[in-house]
Amino acid sequence: MGAMGEALRERGVRTVLWSQILARMPQGVLSIIMLIRARDVLGGYTVAGIVVAVFSVTAAVASPLTGRLLGRFGLRRVLLVTATVDSLAIAAFGVLPANEAAFLVAGAVIGLFTPPVLPVARTLYPVLVPLGLRSTIFSIDASAQELIWAVGPVLATVLLPWTGPVSAFALIGGAGLLGAAVLSASPAMGRVPMAGSGRRLGAVLLKWPVLIAILSSLMLNIAYGATQAGIVARFETNQLVSGMAMTGYAVASILSGLLMSSHVMRPASLALRQLPSLAALAVLPVLLGSSWWVGVCVFVYGAGASPALAVMQSIVSSSLRPADAAEAYGWMGSAMLAGIAFGSAVAGVLIDHVSVVSVFVFAAAVTAVGILLGLRGRPLLPDLRQRTGPPDDTSAIPVIRFGR
Repeated sequence: MGAMGEALRERGVRTVLWSQILARMPQGVLSIIMLIRARDVLGGYTVAGIVVAVFSVTAAVASPLTGRLLGRFGLRRVLLVTATVDSLAIAAFGVLPANEAAFLVAGAVIGLFTPPVLPVARTLYPVLVPLGLRSTIFSIDASAQELIWAVGPVLATVLLPWTGPVSAFALIGGAGLLGAAVLSASPAMGRVPMAGSGRRLGAVLLKWPVLIAILSSLMLNIAYGATQAGIVARFETNQLVSGMAMTGYAVASILSGLLMSSHVMRPASLALRQLPSLAALAVLPVLLGSSWWVGVCVFVYGAGASPALAVMQSIVSSSLRPADAAEAYGWMGSAMLAGIAFGSAVAGVLIDHVSVVSVFVFAAAVTAVGILLGLRGRPLLPDLRQRTGPPDDTSAIPVIRFGR
């Protein structure tokens, strides 16, 4: 834990950390609060679900694009423009009339202008902390990300009935804009060498370590989306219990991420850190009859999330220059959104047509694929014991080549 304290004492780190949490808090709130608001105004879950789907898809598409723009126009400019438009669109969502087209357009605008907070923060960390503490700060950041998903849903269900839709959406948009403004004021913004990338959009995916990290993120989030839906279905008559179970997941993820922050990352760490998640999902179908054991399994499942995510972030940071890393982090954001959406969709089909048990079997299988990907890709991954920051020369990074 000494390394964690040392990293947090570095000048500017704490400001970047808390401001990016505040700037990203809307992402942990919007899906559920948009669903509730659209259902109340438009009168049904089907159209409300479509509105949320439009938001998620546009956000996934925009993520690598805005990450790419960071290298062309600069961190501060892109962050402030997108945060301003996004916050205004979020505030407007709370006053929309009962018109389906208006809700769909607003959802699309909110998704398209989602601020690239994650790529910005993860691009700043390598210039804020010395080389030996970079794996630690990525572990802390991964744990902070879980805080967003733990607090967000609870905040959403409290804000809407307590303040009303107009104030709730205005507060959410304002919080995101405030966090982005503080983050953009960080002096570290001017210290990042963000010369525009001369490569085509998506070229970063041709780097083997980057592709492995992004595919691993996709597998991680497909399993998460399916597990979340499965837990909701298991406790269909008592949603308080399902909420507590997923909160336990987030708490375990936060704690494990902080505990692992001082541990050295090795090429095998990407696979090994996901083993607790696989073990929990493998036994969960057998223990579904006991609420307590389900809670224990979900807690253990969460223990593998943040530590694995920290490795994925470090792999990207250690394989690309800052301008290219910003785009790669955008692709990781897309993998997260697409993975959760796909996992939830598959889980819905399995729940309706097979069983709740099959959902957790599916999630375990996906997690196993992610672990195998990490094991098979181990020779292609950077040795994070020696380097956890941007490389001086990327020519040595393994590249995917087609043909001769």
